[in-house]
Amino acid sequence: ERLKSPKADENHHEKIFARLMLQGKVSAALRWVGSQRSGLLEISDEVVSHLKEKHPAPGAVNYEALLKGPAEPFEDVVFDSIDAEVIHRTAKTISGDAGPSGADAEIW
Repeated sequence: ERLKSPKADENHHEKIFARLMLQGKVSAALRWVGSQRSGLLEISDEVVSHLKEKHPAPGAVNYEALLKGPAEPFEDVVFDSIDAEVIHRTAKTISGDAGPSGADAEIW
């Protein structure tokens, strides 16, 4: 029996993307996503059903986890310059950098 082609697997693209992200290869994962030919799905009952499965109804609110009292003010200028282009450009330059723990994705 011949081995099944990896592209025959319906989750092939998702598995490659997840593997690259888990290896900390964010740039490669973004290139992979960008290289795939895809488009918008037509709205249908099946599409809506899949979206509802992926985005279930929210759970109950844990009021102990909510912040209470007035919010601390922050400088608007810190966030004013962050837009989609800045996030996209930054994400493309990240390559498995260590987080606060000092460990990169390869360790995990």
